Amino acid sequence: MAHSLSLLQDLEQALCETGRAALTGAAPFGAVLGAVARATLELSGADLSAADIRAGLQELANAEQAAYTEMLERTVGAIPDAHADCRGAVRRYLEHWPALIRHVLRRPSNPAGRVVPAGMAFEDPAELLRFLPTGTPRFRPGPVPGVPEWELTRYCGMGDGTEVWGARSTTGAEPAALKFVTDPSAIRRVFDSEPLFTRVFSLTGQSGIVPLRTVYPDPNRVCIEAGYAPGYDLAGVMFDWKWRWGRAMPDPAAGLARRLADVVGKAHARQVVHRNLKPSNVILMPAEGARFALWVTDFGWGQVAAALNARAEVARETPQALRGAHTRLYLAPQVAAGHPADPRDDVYAIGLIWYQLLRQDPAADPARAPDWANELTADGVPEAHVELLAACLAPTAADRPADAGALAQRLSTLPTTPSLQSTARASAPAAAPRPRRPRGSRPKKRRCARSRLRTTRSVRWGARSTARRAAP
Repeated sequence: MAHSLSLLQDLEQALCETGRAALTGAAPFGAVLGAVARATLELSGADLSAADIRAGLQELANAEQAAYTEMLERTVGAIPDAHADCRGAVRRYLEHWPALIRHVLRRPSNPAGRVVPAGMAFEDPAELLRFLPTGTPRFRPGPVPGVPEWELTRYCGMGDGTEVWGARSTTGAEPAALKFVTDPSAIRRVFDSEPLFTRVFSLTGQSGIVPLRTVYPDPNRVCIEAGYAPGYDLAGVMFDWKWRWGRAMPDPAAGLARRLADVVGKAHARQVVHRNLKPSNVILMPAEGARFALWVTDFGWGQVAAALNARAEVARETPQALRGAHTRLYLAPQVAAGHPADPRDDVYAIGLIWYQLLRQDPAADPARAPDWANELTADGVPEAHVELLAACLAPTAADRPADAGALAQRLSTLPTTPSLQSTARASAPAAAPRPRRPRGSRPKKRRCARSRLRTTRSVRWGARSTARRAAP
């Protein structure tokens, strides 16, 4: 663990010297993490090569939590007295770092996320920035106040005013993903969105849509319970293709875009618009025979997140952007302008994800590449693919396909590139049979989608009946 120990010490020093404002709550972590990543690499350059940094991250990815906690306690305890006031904040910030590293590393060739690709040279701070936590978790493993049926088991990450955990049921139900909404403005929007969430509950049972189970409405902290979908996201696919192939893969990219459009089209057929499609919300679950099932998460919450981010600036040099989780990048112009939800908003987002699959980069933005269409054609992407992609990304909604179902149909008719067919089979498995629902997605008979939202801790609303009251 020598390399991981050195890397951890360098990161802790960079946090104390460069990220103090975020550690003390005086600034958001997003404002300082770029500088923290640069400072860490500068400190590591004295005694760690790129291979050593890869080895350090891999040691951390494979570390048992108890062993990592012991190492973290030692390194934090050794922080100089000049930064003694940062010790507790550094410990809390880095408490779940190995789990995050595994999450970032998950991809088709390494679904467990325990191997760091040899192609990572760490010449650019963004390569390390991708692995840094976006903030300090508020919750800890164990029971959840106000949600007595669940115990938190695994930290999954943070979003804009949210925190996500894997959870184990205390009543024998299947595992779940719990999203805690802590931002006051987001909580208000959730309370105002009961009709939207009621429509989302109607999607339960649709293949490819991770089911929304229950919303626990607390005026101080909303908890959203959804099915747990293990696997890797589309950002992992992009990195895998980049590290393995390093060139545009037109057929696999169009194939994944079609499957995504097909799933989203089922929601559009029921008048539900996602509005927050991004690589981190598209999960691929390995199945038998080198196949995979594609699932889309965050229906319901997506519209809340889009509204909160509509007027935000696109922040490119942040961990969220580099991990394909930056909501603002994927919003159609109409969303930013405050227009009502429209299926063509999702078509725009699918087009942007498709573009990123071709570029093998979850931070790629065609708005920064005015000649992107000609560049893709020069890279071997057929003109028919480029033309349909341009239609998806059209600034005017009327110029895009009418909805995701229409887009899926057009994607299914695109010509293939015969010279790449053998590579395509190796890099993007054929469509899986009808994917099984994630465990626990079948609604119980006692559940009902017509409960009412009340501003008390003891009441919840969702697919599960509110006749069963949650204890305070």
